[in-house]
Amino acid sequence: MVAHSSEFENIVVREEEQNELEMLARSSCPLEIKLSGLQLYISRGSIDAFSLVSDAAYISASLARIMRALFEICLRRGWCEMTLFMLEYCKAVDRQIWPHQHPLRQFDKDLSAEILRKLEEREADLDRLYEMEEKDIGALIRYAHGGRVCTY
Repeated sequence: MVAHSSEFENIVVREEEQNELEMLARSSCPLEIKLSGLQLYISRGSIDAFSLVSDAAYISASLARIMRALFEICLRRGWCEMTLFMLEYCKAVDRQIWPHQHPLRQFDKDLSAEILRKLEEREADLDRLYEMEEKDIGALIRYAHGGRVCTY
């Protein structure tokens, strides 16, 4: 629904972008839908083509505003489940992480992909990590020095 918003009707896939978009869709997009620009933004897909970078900047400027508006509509109409769904995706857009991913994924420049993958596999939520000692976190992710990285 968001991808078909009037804000995005001027964004068209150019022929020279097709191959890169298909590759990015396979590597970065968890949902199988036709338009993947929104997913690329949330997934932090690495875009090379200048025209795609320009489109991504436009998408990022509009997407958060549209998602917050949809959240407000659901909230005011009293649609509890849809409000929760929209809140999760508003946060996904703001933080550029999917609801099923670990919250620490927003710090992917500080934490390695391997540490993040292990935290997700072991379902280590933030409350649990907060209560753990550095050595215990290292044992949880089976990387002794990783505990220090997660606690700093």
